[in-house]
Amino acid sequence: MPRVYLSNTVREAVFLQSTDQVVLSTINPVPPFGTTNVNDFASFANGTQIAIIPLAAGDIVSDIWFDVVTPIVGPTGTPTMSIGVTGTATQFVAANSVLAVGTYINTGTGANYVATTATNIIVDFEAGGGNGAAATAGLIKIYANIVRYRDRNSVQG
Repeated sequence: MPRVYLSNTVREAVFLQSTDQVVLSTINPVPPFGTTNVNDFASFANGTQIAIIPLAAGDIVSDIWFDVVTPIVGPTGTPTMSIGVTGTATQFVAANSVLAVGTYINTGTGANYVATTATNIIVDFEAGGGNGAAATAGLIKIYANIVRYRDRNSVQG
């Protein structure tokens, strides 16, 4: 663990923030929904919101973004994706097209978020016509920097 020197005493520096990662893919070896080698997008009918990361009361989301690594191919129309919390689908990242490679970060209604009650970070996928089961290609990586309440309270100062 790194050391920080303060007033000629050695104190342990504690890094509380962790980065959670969720990968959505048409052939995902480790999908967030529990089955291997499946099309994660098949779970997304048009307008479906899926919980991907649970938050406890007091957890702080300091940053969140998603990378479209491989554009979505298959659903008709213009598929979009946003990231939010239960009840607010665009809390973090507003709806963006997933038809082109790109990185989308904190363009929603808030960059930092403190969960006041237990909730979930959600993905809102809009297929733009049809549903996600029509996806034949696509890879999206979602990253969230989270400071967990339990970790903050476990630090002895």
